[in-house]
Amino acid sequence: MSRATKTIIGGALAAGLALVGTTFLAPVASAVDKAMTVNPATGTKTTALNLVTAGQCSSGDKIQVFVTGSGFPANGYGMTGKDSVSSKIQGANYNMPLLESLNDAAAAQTPAATLSGAYTFTAKCYQGLSSTVLDSFKTAIVFDGVNFGAAAVTASLSAIPTQVAPGRAVNITANLAAVYGTLPAGSIEFFDGTVSLGTAQVAAGAATASMSKSDFAAGNHAVKATFTPTNTAYSPVTTAVANFQIAVPSTGVVLATSPQSPAAQYTLVSITATVFPSDAVGTVDFFDGGTKIGTGAVRAGLASITKSDFSVQTHALTATFTPTNVNDFGASSTVDPLAFEVTPRTGPAPASQTLQAQVDATGALTISLAPGEDGVVSFGTLALNSTADRLIAAGAMDTISISDTRFNNPGWELTAQATPFVGASSQAQVPAAYIGLVPTVVLASGNQQTDRVKSNYVSAGASATPADPTTGTLATSGGIQGKVTIAAAGSGWRGLAKVGATLALEFPVSTTPDSYVSTLTLTVS
Repeated sequence: MSRATKTIIGGALAAGLALVGTTFLAPVASAVDKAMTVNPATGTKTTALNLVTAGQCSSGDKIQVFVTGSGFPANGYGMTGKDSVSSKIQGANYNMPLLESLNDAAAAQTPAATLSGAYTFTAKCYQGLSSTVLDSFKTAIVFDGVNFGAAAVTASLSAIPTQVAPGRAVNITANLAAVYGTLPAGSIEFFDGTVSLGTAQVAAGAATASMSKSDFAAGNHAVKATFTPTNTAYSPVTTAVANFQIAVPSTGVVLATSPQSPAAQYTLVSITATVFPSDAVGTVDFFDGGTKIGTGAVRAGLASITKSDFSVQTHALTATFTPTNVNDFGASSTVDPLAFEVTPRTGPAPASQTLQAQVDATGALTISLAPGEDGVVSFGTLALNSTADRLIAAGAMDTISISDTRFNNPGWELTAQATPFVGASSQAQVPAAYIGLVPTVVLASGNQQTDRVKSNYVSAGASATPADPTTGTLATSGGIQGKVTIAAAGSGWRGLAKVGATLALEFPVSTTPDSYVSTLTLTVS
């Protein structure tokens, strides 16, 4: 059979009718392509293919398959069916076995097509000899050089909190993946209902696309994202809808005591309020009847007080949560009082003593010279280097001690900066740009020894390289003329650190002979 003529497989209205040796006019595309699948879903270029439509032609009596993609004509290459009769599946679908494999179809092209990338199969319905496409079905595969799989993309949204406080950012992330092969490039558009929130380009192979918005209006929102591949062999895909509400998050409080009721008089009772959600920030006031008996700060969803002077009776305990910021969380109270019975104690009342202690609320961060240091670094007399292009000397900075006893401290940074060297008699100046510095941590005690989180360690800063003294003009930057970091501690570190550094001078050979002095200032903050 000539490749210019193809078999038309009989369809819904005239199953079994075949016209062989008929040349078709250029097909006219239908308005909407219906779904179709490739069976098997994966295979090689020589795999025998079946196409299964998701329904029948709405009109017409014949159906023909075309394939488009790299190496094939733009208007498609007509594939041949194995027989002249389309078999129906449960009276609703067409099962169309193809005589040619993808490899056969590629070999029939002039020149032969090299299979690579996405290929689209389109089954088109016709009436008689008319070239008007009355209905069509479409599917696509991706060929990676060895195997093929479905040309399709999946998309989903990452979880979004169901309730978000006004003004807080809502991060919307779409997770994208190719069913087979590499995710194609395309664009993704985010929606709130039917209102577009913006469009972003997605590179081939990218796994996610995100946007953040903090000005959602109060009320309910339904967001989704639609990914439209650049390659039309892939169909656009829309994520499921994620619903959330912009409102001040509501809270709740539940009380418990330890020990539970009843308890003997003078027993030390711990009263704990569980606040939800657990990230609520604020305080809880505790009440016995209408009398306030204490306040506790909420940490990780819990606040508590202790009390040992309850009178003998049944007490009605309640609690009220007050947020630190009313825009972040709502206030709340226990729904019902918690009954707590205090029974008489046998024997005399326990003796009591008042114990007093004071803890600095913030602790302290201090810096000092280590014991034995005198605060003076003498380099002696500078000497010519081996190439006689600079004057050099080396020395060591006095060791610095840093003590940090702060609770929940934010960490610290030790910085150094030197003034220019000034001659004692000539008043000639040599910039601190010619001072090089290599810092080192001599000692770090405290929780450095047990905390395995590297960011919490005391670590030395980067080396500072002196400026080149051979340029003929005095340097204006480099070395420790500007502020440099000697060492730093991560958030949460506490203890004693000792920090030192080696210093190197590289002065121009034209430096005026004199005795020079510079001041090195070390600051911890």
